Amino acid sequence: MLEFVRFLQRHDMADSQTLIRAELFLSNMRTNLKARQSVDRAKFQDEDAQILVTQEDFNMFYDSIKAKSAVLALETVPSLLIREIVNLRNFLIASIILENACRPAALYDFKVSTLEKAKAHPITDANGKERFAFPSFQDKTVSSTGKPTYIVLSPQLMERLLIYVRKFRGKIAARSNRDIGDVFLKEKGTKMNTENVSMAYRLVLFTCRS
Repeated sequence: MLEFVRFLQRHDMADSQTLIRAELFLSNMRTNLKARQSVDRAKFQDEDAQILVTQEDFNMFYDSIKAKSAVLALETVPSLLIREIVNLRNFLIASIILENACRPAALYDFKVSTLEKAKAHPITDANGKERFAFPSFQDKTVSSTGKPTYIVLSPQLMERLLIYVRKFRGKIAARSNRDIGDVFLKEKGTKMNTENVSMAYRLVLFTCRS
């Protein structure tokens, strides 16, 4: 729309006052859209925080057909269709969220480089077991506490993520003109926003419950 306004301006097809009003109108539209997106994002995060996950949900998740097929794919590394890789992606997203009891927004902008850095610097938990951790500055609580949320991965989950990144992720990333470096991508190889991550998590969780 803005390009059309500029076209009119270049060809003297509208007076200056009309063009000024048009640009002001478009500017207000963009501002309102950004405000709406911020409201929607906050609404999604609040709804995510209210989803109660029980031990039964946890067990049903890992016993589900989709979870078992994802684990099998990670163990055998077959050639998968895009929709099967998406199922694998959703399984890993849900695994991280369930094991950390974090909001899906914490996985927004999760980079491959962040995963590799966590792998290179393991930590030891209170029980002396090896773990891998990385900070997330995307969780809603960061704005109130000023501190990042730390996502902790077990050795098994870390290994599954690395297999996904090295063997499957590239097929999705190749569908975009530019690899943005995120661990989790949309089907077209583009960035997943917080709502996309949330919906992937909810899809897996609610499918297990049904």
